[in-house]
Amino acid sequence: DEASVARAQPIFSIVGEDIFHTGGVGMGLAAKLCNNLMALTNMKVVEEALSMARAAGITEERMIEIAKVSSGDSWALRNIASLRALLLMPGTDGGTMMKIADKDLQLAKKFGDSLGLKLGITNYVVNNETGKIE
Repeated sequence: DEASVARAQPIFSIVGEDIFHTGGVGMGLAAKLCNNLMALTNMKVVEEALSMARAAGITEERMIEIAKVSSGDSWALRNIASLRALLLMPGTDGGTMMKIADKDLQLAKKFGDSLGLKLGITNYVVNNETGKIE
């Protein structure tokens, strides 16, 4: 509730600048799953588009330059080098952060399923071996 959030505000302000009260218990996790789904899915699309550009003979640097001033611009595009480095970092389980990203995508899919939503793009990204968007 709002009173509990207000009481914990000093602790929250140590962790981050932007604090959002999203509702009852578990709603912060729901917001995190939605945000991670957007970021990770966008990153996968950026990687595929850059791969396509390279295969067509356009350098990655040039494609990023073009997209930054076009409709393909995004946070993931502008931060692709940092995101690549982050995903290759060791995780707490001895794997890479990519395992955590995959876990987050799986959780987002399960959350959408639990809400009874048909999330075609999410299902495709999580189960990309199917080769089709449901």
